[in-house]
Amino acid sequence: MNPISDTAFYTCAIRAQDAQEAQPLCGDDFAHLFMTRHGKAIFDSMKADTRPYQSIAVRHRMIDNFLRMRLAQQPKTKVILIGAGFDARAFRLSDGVWFELDEPQLIKHKNHCLPEISCPNPLRRIAIDFSEQTLASKLPLNADEVPVIVVMEGVFGYLDEDQITQTLQTLIKAYPRHSLICDLMTKYFILTQGKELTDCIEKLGAKFRFFADDPTDIFKRAGYRHVYGNSILSETLEVSQQDFSLFVLKNFFSYIMRGYSMNLFEVKSRA
Repeated sequence: MNPISDTAFYTCAIRAQDAQEAQPLCGDDFAHLFMTRHGKAIFDSMKADTRPYQSIAVRHRMIDNFLRMRLAQQPKTKVILIGAGFDARAFRLSDGVWFELDEPQLIKHKNHCLPEISCPNPLRRIAIDFSEQTLASKLPLNADEVPVIVVMEGVFGYLDEDQITQTLQTLIKAYPRHSLICDLMTKYFILTQGKELTDCIEKLGAKFRFFADDPTDIFKRAGYRHVYGNSILSETLEVSQQDFSLFVLKNFFSYIMRGYSMNLFEVKSRA
């Protein structure tokens, strides 16, 4: 596995551990199926860094909740997960037509542990070597023009601005009316409150490349409108019942609360 896939094992292990809690945050009962000795060794090596755990589980839950709401409204929506990692939402959520794109070795492992054919919803896994193949060549067609949601969880931080711009242009060309859901960190948050999380990631050999005071700006310039952003930090503090910290940050340091967020973008209409 490459370093990015090691981060996939790390976040998967967090969800697997969360599922064993009396009150799980995201309840991913499939995460444990993907764990290997290599994946467990990665998690064990990071156990001393406990603070990032909840925010990763909360991030996953926030995206779950948005998808549940949208799929309840539009059950035939195509959900396209780019850099899917060990995501098992196609097995956990109701409705939708699902596509998972990631590196060939990761897709092979997923198919071995949890075959496509066993999914209760239509699911197609697509192997893509991001270093050799273009995203445009692998994206599924949408000839029937049903609603499309693209999910990129824990991905944009690893891309530089040129890569992000190219990715967004590719998505808009392929799906002119899609929605995009992703998590983003501000430069300030990465260098301060998010340092423990980014340190964990860098220990796995991956590296953050996207540092922006307003990370939503590059999406707006590419042709999206920012529908909303919800603070992952705020929800993490709420579920961990850190009421005093939540009060202080909300009332005196709101820029920190906005520093790590789950965001929804939609392509601007072209009159």
